[in-house]
Amino acid sequence: MHFRRSDCDIIQQLDDTVNKSSTANEADRYPTWRWRGWKTFLTTFFKAIPGIR
Repeated sequence: MHFRRSDCDIIQQLDDTVNKSSTANEADRYPTWRWRGWKTFLTTFFKAIPGIR
């Protein structure tokens, strides 16, 4: 219930929300987030289809 009624704009707010949602819950973060340039990454495996982005 606590999670559904919370606004999480940053990762720390999500951690706090998970930790406060129950006495048994504890947020577990993954290692540093890695962003990908998906367009560059996928062009090595797929051909572009005209008219589709």
